[in-house]
Amino acid sequence: MKKVIALVLVLILALGACALAETTRRYTFVCPLVGNEYFALFMDGVKEADEEFGCDTQMVGSTTADQEEMLDALAAAVAAKVDGILMPVHWPDTQNAGLLAAKEAGIPVVTVDADDEGSGRLAFAGTNPYEAGYKAGEAMVEGTGGTAKIAVLTSGVGSGGKLDQELDGFNDAIKDYDMEVVTIEETTGDLLKAVEKTQALVLAYPEVNGIYCLTTYDIQGAAKVVQENGLDNICVVGYDDGEETLNYIRSGAAYATIVQDPKMMGYIGVKLLEQINNGETLEETNIDTGTITVTKENVDSYK
Repeated sequence: MKKVIALVLVLILALGACALAETTRRYTFVCPLVGNEYFALFMDGVKEADEEFGCDTQMVGSTTADQEEMLDALAAAVAAKVDGILMPVHWPDTQNAGLLAAKEAGIPVVTVDADDEGSGRLAFAGTNPYEAGYKAGEAMVEGTGGTAKIAVLTSGVGSGGKLDQELDGFNDAIKDYDMEVVTIEETTGDLLKAVEKTQALVLAYPEVNGIYCLTTYDIQGAAKVVQENGLDNICVVGYDDGEETLNYIRSGAAYATIVQDPKMMGYIGVKLLEQINNGETLEETNIDTGTITVTKENVDSYK
């Protein structure tokens, strides 16, 4: 079935090419979570760049962070001979081979959101994951007073990619305090799973008074459980500024969120591909799009 899907993707990309003027460059964004609010903001930046530079970028990928589906979508883009690929590298061990195949095919690759230099990419635009994790750790210290038993919710760990680097930064920020991570729960970035994992961990680990969430849906799932069960003793810290997340910050169900800039990542990613295809020398090949720590104090003013 997945091979059939990959073939369909090739046909879609090829048909799209026929429908465009010969001078229009075609780019593909391989997305780990199609339909996710964070990547919808990313595509807002992509569309802005497409309009400015006269190119066309299509989003393909997985709705469940399925690596095989992402690799099939990547292979389809290579087979369709697109003019450039944007892709986050959350799992270098499995994703780099596909990106190196794109490089061998002469297709420029720009990594976005999550990076790995072994991917053969020509440039990166996104958050510095270690620094973002460190900021999250500082927020957890502030929210708990420096004494905490912490649970971690994440879509996946152990790949050496962005999520692991964020966790490294977090651990370094809390290491000099009376704080420790007691469990790491994987949610695949799914809201329902984040809710279920939080419900289970607060029962299994009654000593937990901090939850560190590494994806948009993780913080929303954890904050939902905290709010609905009156667990005011639990400090929830996570990422991104979906409207639901901001409402949890306002209500106090979540303490802080580290806000990234996916729209800027999308815009810069397309711009970099245009510069590369125009034969320009890139002034920077590693562009940090920055983060802001948002709490109840600045939730209505940070933008």
